[in-house]
Amino acid sequence: MKTVVLLTGLMVGLTHAEVCQPPKPFRLLDSEAAQIFQRNTLLPAVATKTPANATDAGADVADLPRLVNLWASWCAPCRKELPYLQRVSLTKKAEVHLLNIEDEPEEAEKVLTDINIDALTTRYAKMELLDELNIQGLPASVVFHQQNIYLGVGVLKQEAHIDDWLDCLNKK
Repeated sequence: MKTVVLLTGLMVGLTHAEVCQPPKPFRLLDSEAAQIFQRNTLLPAVATKTPANATDAGADVADLPRLVNLWASWCAPCRKELPYLQRVSLTKKAEVHLLNIEDEPEEAEKVLTDINIDALTTRYAKMELLDELNIQGLPASVVFHQQNIYLGVGVLKQEAHIDDWLDCLNKK
């Protein structure tokens, strides 16, 4: 009897371990909220654009989660997490796409240069995008993986947990 309980416990543990639970600040969007992100024309365009680091990777990046980070030069937490996002991209944990909100391109490019972000490029959007997506602040990151969309608003503090989550998504 103890063996059956132990084996059942192990099986439940293994099943639970296979589920990729998003770390803070991410949450899985319900279908209604996800539709807002799917209807927006800018995010899918950014999320399907080949990232700068993917030029030699070919199919390697095709199945990766796509992470779109919304940022601005005036946002100190945004600037702080950009080096981490570059590492995520370079280690091929996710396709990372930057979407700058409301900066002049020269200002955004200067920030990226000043903090040595050379493996990522950015696209540009107006502040209205945040209202359209019902995002209440920056930084914000959207992860597209298979049929799921995850939203994280706030600083990506738990880098190791986020790395583990992205690794888990990559195994699905």
